[in-house]
Formats: sequence, structure tokens, C-alpha cells
Amino acid sequence: MKHFQIFSLLTSFFLSISALHAGPTDAYVANSGDGTVIVIDTSTNVVTATINNVGTAPLGVAITPNGLFAYVADQSGDNVTIINTSTNSVTATVPVDLDSIRVAITPNGSFVYVTHASGAVSVINTSTNSVIATVPVASTPTGVAITPNGSFAYVSNQFVSGTVSVINTSTNSVVATIPVGSTPNGVAITPNGSFAYVANQIVGGNVSIINTSTNSVIATVQVEGKPAFVAITPNGSFAYVTNDGTNPGTVSVIDTSTNSVVATVPVGSGPGPVAITPNGSFAYVGNVNASPGTVSVINTSTNSVTATVTVGHSPRGIAMPSFLQPPSCISGFQKKDRFLTQTDLINIINWCASPSFFVTSYNIYRNGTLIGSVPSTQLIFEDRNRRKREKYLYAVIAVSSGGGISLPATITLP
Repeated sequence: MKHFQIFSLLTSFFLSISALHAGPTDAYVANSGDGTVIVIDTSTNVVTATINNVGTAPLGVAITPNGLFAYVADQSGDNVTIINTSTNSVTATVPVDLDSIRVAITPNGSFVYVTHASGAVSVINTSTNSVIATVPVASTPTGVAITPNGSFAYVSNQFVSGTVSVINTSTNSVVATIPVGSTPNGVAITPNGSFAYVANQIVGGNVSIINTSTNSVIATVQVEGKPAFVAITPNGSFAYVTNDGTNPGTVSVIDTSTNSVVATVPVGSGPGPVAITPNGSFAYVGNVNASPGTVSVINTSTNSVTATVTVGHSPRGIAMPSFLQPPSCISGFQKKDRFLTQTDLINIINWCASPSFFVTSYNIYRNGTLIGSVPSTQLIFEDRNRRKREKYLYAVIAVSSGGGISLPATITLP
């Protein structure tokens, strides 16, 4: 009977946590040429859904940290479309400024930042799906990325200025403007939050690297063609930069420890958006000029294309959930603590740290109930005063500074 109860607790606990992590292997591709969003199952590289009614020219797309919703910016319209990822259907639209371009979501999932060619950034509250702020920046803001702690949004201003605006997300005001290269487009931030990589989309272009603590450019890396977008592996070791303007299009791989190009990967025609799977094993690149549009799949261990997926016309946006990695190698045991005539039963749980950056703490659950939280430097927990011959299901979950959570690592004791 107790085994059945533990199994039921385990099942309900996993269901409740999994509900926060829908579709971890799906990539969402926005096709501006035919007004669709294509869903690719990255475990099979098969298209599993085509979503219509996402605007005339969907461009930027981002997925909430819990994996439940995708927010899609419509470049030709004046709204942002919200997709329920469990049903792959449109559930709402949010009126915003015209010419929406790119989208980024805060790590706690509370706010969506949308760039507009008009020179502003809209801030959407995801609990009400309404615009709660509009932040003026410089001319033609395009790319946007948010620091892992959720404190700042970095916005590339593509034309005229050649700068990156830094928005304080607590005040929604610009606190710094950083000169970079000509025509900055895609921007990505390292998982430890220390650096922002900006692709400067001009012939013979390069990538500017910003130190986020000083908000100054500390290095420039030369790549090929017209670098358009950039994505960084979850371990922070490599930046993948798509290069338009070459034949075929290529992807430059930058080693972030040396800021040097260590590989150049041929892909399809006009490579644009790029996203990396949560486990860091593959990079997905949208080939905008291919007819029909395609997505090249790069194996990051070999830096070679292992698959090509046909999607809609002009794939200009790709997004995947970016989950925290859970703690690993969880173990535990029960010990007796005798004092005079009393004996205290103690369940002790140990685990290995999550490999994800910006983990600030671990939450510990017993039988689905939160019983404690420890700092990220502590990888052990003692649960005292347990009952003899009773089984307990423990789960340890990593928590980030931005409010994100990982899947659980579980163990049953004794």
C-alpha cells in the first residue's frame, strides 16, 4: 500500500512539474513569407504542427521559461500573437506599436520585451497580456536579449546610431547606450550574464562583445559575410553566428574563452535566426532565402549539418524553451541520532550541482510539499524526525536568480 502511495505521489509531483515544462524538444519557427509558425520536434526533426493566424509577417518569436506559451511579433501588423504550446493554437493577441520585430521574455516569465522599428520597446505583462510600458530607444531597434538575472534588456539599434541600448527592467528606462559596429542586429547574452554578443550586419561585418558590468565593448571578432544573429550554448562555451551574404551561407563558431573563430559551418541560403537546444547538442538555423525555407541542424560536437528540415517561406525567427538543468547524481541515506533514551531518524539527501549558470538556490520537497531551501553552494539537506518504516519521496529543484526552476531530481528514502 505504501509503495502505491509513493508511486501516486511521484506521478502527481512529476505531472505538476512537467506542466511547467511543456514541449522541451520543440522548436518554433516563424515564417514571415506565409504568415505561419512551424513546430519542429527536435528529437526527430519532423514538423509536427503548422499554426496559422499569427499575423501577416511573423518575425520574432520567444517561448516563456515554463514552456507553456510562445509570443510572436508581427512585422506587418500592430500586435503580438500568443500561442498555447500544449495545443499549438492561438489563444490571444496583444495590441502594440506597428512594425514589431523581435521578442525576449524575462527569466521569471513575467514580462515580454518587443522591439519596434518606430524606435521603441513595448513591455507586456504576461499575467494580463497588456502593454504596461513603452520605452523609447534609438533608431530601428531590432535584436533584444535579457540578462539571466532579469535585471537588464539589451537592445540593438540597427540603423543610423549603431548602438545598443540597455534598459533597466525594474524602471523600464534606458540606463546606458553603447556604441558598437555598423548595423547591429542579433544580440545574445552569455549564461553567466557577463557578456553580450552583438552581430553587426554589414558586409565584412563582425561581432562586438560587451562587458555587461561596464557596458563597454571589450573585443571585436571578425566573421564572414553579413553576420545577422547569434546564439550561445547553455554552458557558455561557444557563440554561433549566422552569416548572410556568402554562398553558401555559413555559421561562425566563436570560442568565448578566447573570442576567436574555431569553426565555420556551411548551411543554406541566407542564414538568419539561430537557436540552440536546451542540452546544447544542436543549433537550429533558419535559411531565409531558401525556396522553400529550410532549417539547418548543426551538431555542436562536430560542427557539421546533420539534418535539413523544410519549413514555410522565409523563416525569420526560431525559438526553443531554455530550461534550467536539474541537479544530478542525487543520493541519500537514513541515519540514527541517539541521545540518551531518544533516537532521531534523519534522512540525508546529497546531489551534484546543476550545470546551469545563475542557480541561486535549491528547493527541497518531501512528498510534494516544500520543506526547505538551501543556497546553491550547499548540496546536502538533512530532514530530521522521520518515522520508522515510512518511505518518503524527496525532490530537489534548481532555482535561478530570475525565478526560473528546473525539473526535479528525485529519490525515495529509506
